[in-house]
Amino acid sequence: MTGRSQGTAAVMPHASVTAQTPPPAVMSRPLAAFGLVIGLTAPFSIVYWNLRVRAEWIAMFPDQAAVQPPTISRAISVPEIGAPFAFWITIFSVVMLFNACVIGLLYARTVAATPAADARDRRRLTIRAVLLAAIQLPVSAGMVILSVFNLGPHTDLHMFGSYLMFISASLAQFANIAAATAVLALMRHDMAMRDRGLIDPRAARFRIWFSGAAIATAIFYLALFIAKDTSLRSDALYFTYVTTEEVLIALLMSIQVLHAIDFWHILSGRRGRYPEASGTPSGTAEAR
Repeated sequence: MTGRSQGTAAVMPHASVTAQTPPPAVMSRPLAAFGLVIGLTAPFSIVYWNLRVRAEWIAMFPDQAAVQPPTISRAISVPEIGAPFAFWITIFSVVMLFNACVIGLLYARTVAATPAADARDRRRLTIRAVLLAAIQLPVSAGMVILSVFNLGPHTDLHMFGSYLMFISASLAQFANIAAATAVLALMRHDMAMRDRGLIDPRAARFRIWFSGAAIATAIFYLALFIAKDTSLRSDALYFTYVTTEEVLIALLMSIQVLHAIDFWHILSGRRGRYPEASGTPSGTAEAR
């Protein structure tokens, strides 16, 4: 065997390994900044407006509020209260839809950084990432419909939007658990994925427990929703129902908040960058 042939034989195994080991996942700082800012501001703003419209209705109708506290649907049925609510909720719903796509990109690029040998894990995570991003569409649509069409002349449309939002947002919790579980399974299979992907394993574990709490709250809220129209109805039960509504919405909107840690790690350089010693120009990572 000639020296040239020996050199070729020595290179071939290395080339094969490189072909099966893609580079670490990366994300540009502007995209990560968008995910961080929207993920923190939009859900909290929605919770703020839910609390605000109830407070405005109570201030406007104190005598009625003393007898029966208002639901959000009842509060926004007053045009002066419902109009600005619909305007801002529509805006936040749209930007959250875009941010859901960015969150899906976190998982998609983590999949791309997975060795080709893990085809089954890649496929599982890809499907769950798509579901996690896609489920935001009916959530956002429901929020827009329920805020634009108030009780009264548009009761049917309002209730449709309300049901669509609550059901879709609850299903999103299952999608969140499924995506986080797939990431953790991938990391258990390949410990190197803890550093190669864009998902923080500790944040993923916390999201699983948090979504579990949101699902439990949704079941409790559904029980209250049914019980309030039966012989079990009481002032205490109705007050609990109205209060749980606020808590549940806050929990259901928090999926994007809980991904903020992943975007922060990208912005701080802990994830989403090629190692300095890799010889890869820094501009390559920034360009993606």
